[in-house]
Amino acid sequence: IGSLVAVSNKEITEHFIILPCGGGEYLELDNKNIQVVTPASPLGNVLLKSALFDEFCLNIGGKNICYEVMSVC
Repeated sequence: IGSLVAVSNKEITEHFIILPCGGGEYLELDNKNIQVVTPASPLGNVLLKSALFDEFCLNIGGKNICYEVMSVC
């Protein structure tokens, strides 16, 4: 909880922060949009279990999208 995570899916890099509440909200830091995810969400749950350079896939909107964890801080 509290980790800032960057993930990439070969097309785009996205940034997430894992917080206990506020899922779906967006923050801006250094001109980057950062989405808040909670451990209860599918993405938050996977991110909590992932380490640097881990790969994972999620079904989002009926599409299977794969990501690689690029940074964790």
